[in-house]
Amino acid sequence: MKIGYEFEFVTQKDASDIENDLVDMFGEGNKFQVVTDMSIRRGKKNLRRDGWQSWELVTPPQPSIEALSTLDSIQVYLHNTGSQTNYTTGFHVNISATKMKAFDPMTLVSVVDECRMAKTFDRHTNPYCVPWAYYFESLARSIKRDKLVKDKYQAFCDEAVATVEAVAAGDTATAEGYIHADRLMKRMMEKYMTTNVSKLAYGYVEFRMIGGKDYHQKDLRSSVLSLRDCVNCASKGRNDEFVSDYLEQYRDSL
Repeated sequence: MKIGYEFEFVTQKDASDIENDLVDMFGEGNKFQVVTDMSIRRGKKNLRRDGWQSWELVTPPQPSIEALSTLDSIQVYLHNTGSQTNYTTGFHVNISATKMKAFDPMTLVSVVDECRMAKTFDRHTNPYCVPWAYYFESLARSIKRDKLVKDKYQAFCDEAVATVEAVAAGDTATAEGYIHADRLMKRMMEKYMTTNVSKLAYGYVEFRMIGGKDYHQKDLRSSVLSLRDCVNCASKGRNDEFVSDYLEQYRDSL
């Protein structure tokens, strides 16, 4: 299993300075990338006028132990260089999905505590990381209003699982075509899902719930390890108990 990161931040360094610093830290040919990110803001201040620039630092996929060491090093680097992080900056974790044939995306969604983690980093209202729970709540309300559906809970479970599987398979046309699809569904089909299973088409899962103000000064290691454990769990195939327990919380909404 390999882990990679995307650090979003603002700094007074330009790309070449950061790249030179990375060479000093990790050596030549380190495969780190420094790219612009237009979604990042620095409050109400003008970034360019004040000499600040927004960047996204992308690390290559690395084995877990090496990736954790890289995480620690980059956090120290951001702190020592006076870099800033705020509501508009995210920290995305990309974890390779081992045993792809057995990997079950619904199990993954069931075991990742998206909302708790998003609230921990004050990301629960950020439009660039939408938890699956928000979609399931919308789906439950839609099915509840449908007078043609007799067994509403079973219909909810079937459509919830089918949607996650369709997104994971890259079959957005099918997912958007479900009878209870709505505008929120279409957003879920995009790249802004908190647990972004659409990346499974490329052999990994992207997690977007971490970030926010001063995230680079917080304990990121524990969150990364927790997400790694969740991916390991999903790599073993469908866990019916976990999925059932997760979906059960929506029964009362129906």
